[in-house]
Amino acid sequence: MHYNGPKADYERVIHLLREIEFAKSQLAPHDTGHISTAIGWMEKRVATLTRKLDETPASDANFTDDRPPWRMAARREVQRNNTSGIHPEDC
Repeated sequence: MHYNGPKADYERVIHLLREIEFAKSQLAPHDTGHISTAIGWMEKRVATLTRKLDETPASDANFTDDRPPWRMAARREVQRNNTSGIHPEDC
């Protein structure tokens, strides 16, 4: 099933940030160029989605009130563990 809209884009950003953090933990001094490439691609995707969310009208982007508590906790976890310089609160 394919999901569209600002809520789905926000979820994609959160999942991508988690994957970026995991990929960075797998980097080694050599033979991990493919991981570096994947990290770069995911960071560009996060930037694209962030710009898209920034352009979303405020009335459409106000979806945080109906989010389950476990999803808000996951967002806090990403914020706490994020070292990529890309922050979910900027999305």
